[in-house]
Amino acid sequence: MELRDLRLWRSPYSHFYPEETLRAAGIYTAGVLRGIADAGFNAIWIHTLLRQIVPSRVFPEFGRGSAARLASLRTVIRRASRCGLKVYLYMQPPRGLPATDSFWRCHPETAGATFFHNGRDMVSLCTSAEPVRRFLRESSETLSREAPDLGGAILIT
Repeated sequence: MELRDLRLWRSPYSHFYPEETLRAAGIYTAGVLRGIADAGFNAIWIHTLLRQIVPSRVFPEFGRGSAARLASLRTVIRRASRCGLKVYLYMQPPRGLPATDSFWRCHPETAGATFFHNGRDMVSLCTSAEPVRRFLRESSETLSREAPDLGGAILIT
């Protein structure tokens, strides 16, 4: 499939926060996916956070509960494939964390710009910091290995 032929669908019942990937298998049932395909779409997209979907050796505090998220994602990928659909992940890596998150006490050297979002002070992970680049590389490789039939990713960075 060429990019120009991509016809993406997103369920109105799927929500960014919290835990969209974890709930995806319950939202994208076989019947829902068949209806999406019958309507002429050939792909769906699901929001995820790279730091939640796979574990990381670089930042061990990331990826807690990733096994359940990956299981849900694989279920959706399998169901979608039976309907001729691909699954894409919408991500904004590396994403910020609340300024009060314990991550910053352990990894202050990775802090980037601060910003205000959803009523909280946030700190971005700085892509100039080598540990952040290692995390992005490692996590992307792990995701590709753990979900080899994933259609791809939509990245906003």
